[in-house]
Amino acid sequence: MVASRASHATFTLIKLIGVLTVAGVLASGFLLPYVIGAGIATRNEADKFLNTECTLKETPIQQKTTIYASDGQTILARLFDQNRQVIPLSQIPNTVRRALIDTEDRRFYSHHGVDVRGMLRALLSETDGTTQGASTLTQQYVKQVRFYQATTDAERADAVKQDLNRKIYEAKCALMLEKKYTKDEILEKYLNIAFFGEHSYGIAVAARTYFNKTPRRLTVPEAALLAGLVRSPTEYDPFQRNNLKVARDRRDQVIDNMAAVGDITQAQAEAYKKTPIKLATHTTNPALQGCVYYDKSILNGGFFCDYVIDWLESHGLTETVLRTGGLKIITSLNAKLQNYGQKAIWKKYSAKNAATIISPSIDPKTGHVLTMITSKYYDYGLQHLKSKDHRFTVAPIFTNATAGAGSTYKYFSLLAALTAGVKPNQTITTGAKYYPRNCPQNNDGTRDAYTMNAGNYPATMPLDAATYASSNTYFVGLEDQIFNCDLRTIVATAQKLGIRSLNGPYYDPDTGKKNGLTIAQTVTQQHIFNFTLGQTGSSPLEESSAYGVIANDGTLCPPNPIISVTGPTGKRVAYRHTVCKGGLVDPWVARTALQILVKDTTLGTAGYIFPGFYGEHGFTDHQVASKTGTNNAAYFNKVKGRYEDNGKNSAIWFVGLTPRLVSATTMFDPAHTSRTLKIPGVFNSGTDVFGAYAGTYWIAAYGKYVTAHPWHWPSPNDIPDGQPVPSVVGRQESEAVQILRGAGFKPMQYPILCGSNQPFGFVAYNGPGVAARGATVYYCMSNGKRLVTPPKKAPPKKKPRSGNGGDGGGRTPPGGGGRRRHFAPGPDVIFAREL
Repeated sequence: MVASRASHATFTLIKLIGVLTVAGVLASGFLLPYVIGAGIATRNEADKFLNTECTLKETPIQQKTTIYASDGQTILARLFDQNRQVIPLSQIPNTVRRALIDTEDRRFYSHHGVDVRGMLRALLSETDGTTQGASTLTQQYVKQVRFYQATTDAERADAVKQDLNRKIYEAKCALMLEKKYTKDEILEKYLNIAFFGEHSYGIAVAARTYFNKTPRRLTVPEAALLAGLVRSPTEYDPFQRNNLKVARDRRDQVIDNMAAVGDITQAQAEAYKKTPIKLATHTTNPALQGCVYYDKSILNGGFFCDYVIDWLESHGLTETVLRTGGLKIITSLNAKLQNYGQKAIWKKYSAKNAATIISPSIDPKTGHVLTMITSKYYDYGLQHLKSKDHRFTVAPIFTNATAGAGSTYKYFSLLAALTAGVKPNQTITTGAKYYPRNCPQNNDGTRDAYTMNAGNYPATMPLDAATYASSNTYFVGLEDQIFNCDLRTIVATAQKLGIRSLNGPYYDPDTGKKNGLTIAQTVTQQHIFNFTLGQTGSSPLEESSAYGVIANDGTLCPPNPIISVTGPTGKRVAYRHTVCKGGLVDPWVARTALQILVKDTTLGTAGYIFPGFYGEHGFTDHQVASKTGTNNAAYFNKVKGRYEDNGKNSAIWFVGLTPRLVSATTMFDPAHTSRTLKIPGVFNSGTDVFGAYAGTYWIAAYGKYVTAHPWHWPSPNDIPDGQPVPSVVGRQESEAVQILRGAGFKPMQYPILCGSNQPFGFVAYNGPGVAARGATVYYCMSNGKRLVTPPKKAPPKKKPRSGNGGDGGGRTPPGGGGRRRHFAPGPDVIFAREL
């Protein structure tokens, strides 16, 4: 019986020999000495080899991703699971190749993937779960591929398990790979996938980690040290002091191997072994990857890095692809401007202050985000949280919609009015304290909701002056008298210009609970007239982008931080690109709004901070358009059980526009957006400074950049192929449509009825003033509700105090940025101030 089993085992091994022979491993005669005396265990393992199928499927090798600034050279950060850079074999010198081959697989160029001697020793050994005989480089490559492709701990453990099953599988796959690739291709794959310790995968990163060199510049002793690491990177790690002698002994052993094979002489070997190990540094190399390890040469670059990753993940690239795909990501970050502006802010303002400067900037022509500047320092620093050190944060303060933007929201009302055909000289009478006539009453039937200005304003003002002077009463009057408190088109204007926070849930300002509607739905359904005063939590980046529309002739280019993403071969990587959307604002409307906002820096709320700027750079060639905003602080009224305005400021905003750069620069406490704004050394009461103060930091950060090239804003009267649009005010609809069509335009009724001094059923307003033939021209039909008649004796006009207009006010949420980050109060008493 025993003889029979032995005979069967011999037969099985003969079959195995035949398979290996066909595979071209070695002649069967070479194997015969190993067959004699084989037993039943041998037969079983041989059967297992013959029946094993290689299912290995190679996937692209993991590589590190590098994020660059806009110049494509300045590195912002690196992302990786395995710190690896794949290079071709042509960049790996022969000394490195021979050091590895001479030590790990001397017959590499003569075998066909399997070291038959070692394999048969394993097959003929006792089946005690151990393996005998070294794997070839091809088999080691199979093991590495299996390990790095594993997605579970069990798969990883199976890939490196020390048993015969793994040996057999690796041998079968090695035979397959040797038919598929040349020897040099296999060697290249091995040298790029192998782990060399110290978070270094592949020879390129290993050479940089240990010696700060490219592989081509490695000496023989250096190549020998790296080749010796692949067997046990931890045991032979030269960075560990206790390992230094062991590491040197291992290096010398590799050198001796090279001499034994004849790749170097014995004399050379002795000389090389006398060479001391000289590492690039004296300390171990940490895994410096991710935004927390952004390159400090780009000041505060971690904020932008986080934004890039979040943006790409929301536009189609997975975290796995970003960390393993070996991508080259060129961002829109202007590193020089970021550093210049960041230094300017830190020089003028302390990061210790709770009130935080937040200043992103975009190129309005492309939507590319140029900078993310803040007074805080980017740092995870949990230790700083324990010590209550307010200098540090990693919160997405540039993109979060938290603090109310104040009177900067009058911008959306301005555009909606101009689109409806309201002209810049359209007057509205409101007075110093204005009670809306058409907005909802309180639940008890009273009408005590009102707004007021902080400065002295004429009772009757035109649209343009009310904008740059930032009159609260005028803009609430605009909503009330002209829009009849139908805010749909105003809210829709903000939404189409990219204010996505309006799609967030609405929280009741008294209860703090959701009402099941979005902010936009609640404002329009409840006719919340103080929407124009900017009580809604706003994102500085979205505000920058929205204002950029008029700097781009009515075209919105949504904010994006990416110029290009390419893979290891240089091929473009697909992701969802942002697309510029033209025609969101009529060009005449956009240019007219710009003309109005330019006056903000001369006659308006920001006028007092720009004399020095224009004195240095000149006004004619450097006209900055702007809008300021102030949000009111709040306190909790225990008697009424709700938060109410405390008469002070919690957030200030300045949006500055040029053709090359638009930035919404704001100041508030991100942790408590409703608290009174206090800036030590500047003001502490929360009432001293308004939105224009934030503009001083805008000038400090961006003034030098924007004035490097002169500019002139385009005139509303110079629309390409434009011609004056005939006025059809006071006409009936059919007649108005006929006139506009006859002039070559496309008439479109404005979605709501407008208050005016025209009778019901007649056109109240139409615009734009100039348009190209075929362009859409809106006409707004009158609702029959006449505008407020100006008083017989108008109060004397007084110029508004510098920086003190009528910026949006009202209640604000507690602890802003938390559950009430999206806030829009109901029509209660409003004490609105500027800016």
